[in-house]
Amino acid sequence: MNPRPAFFIVCGDLVDAMPDKFPEIRKKQEVDLKKIYSKLDPSIPMICVCGNHDVGQRPTPETLRSYNSSFGDDYFSFSFKGVFFIVLNSQFYEDSSNCQEEYEAHEEWLEGILNLEERTAAKHTIVFQHIPWFLNEPGEEKDYFNIEPVLRREMLYKFHTAGIRKIFCGHFHR
Repeated sequence: MNPRPAFFIVCGDLVDAMPDKFPEIRKKQEVDLKKIYSKLDPSIPMICVCGNHDVGQRPTPETLRSYNSSFGDDYFSFSFKGVFFIVLNSQFYEDSSNCQEEYEAHEEWLEGILNLEERTAAKHTIVFQHIPWFLNEPGEEKDYFNIEPVLRREMLYKFHTAGIRKIFCGHFHR
């Protein structure tokens, strides 16, 4: 490619085997992914967004630690050429019942990031996450591939108020 990409982002489900159901298969899949990735140009980093197959349908502190040890942080931010990027762990928005402390830390971090001077000064802010807020329209009903409507409205309002207009997701398997 010319120009060469500065990085590429995988929006979740890096592997298929769920961390809490098939740990042995999952480890083999991680090895396979890293083997394939090692053949790519090392000057173009792969940025990983965690998905439900990476941290579980209902993440736990253990599944989050496992993801972190294999792929890095499950949420983070970075800047590149005047653009600010936010990577969320959207699985917290699906079901954080087994990791409430981690979810609260995520939300506290997000509030700080949204108010960060570096972010507010950026020309654009782009969010990456696995589960989309909605598939077709913000008012749609909840299904497997989106976030429930009350939380969706709250978060979309928060992002819109912060000037965020671009959110990229994975998860939709069709």
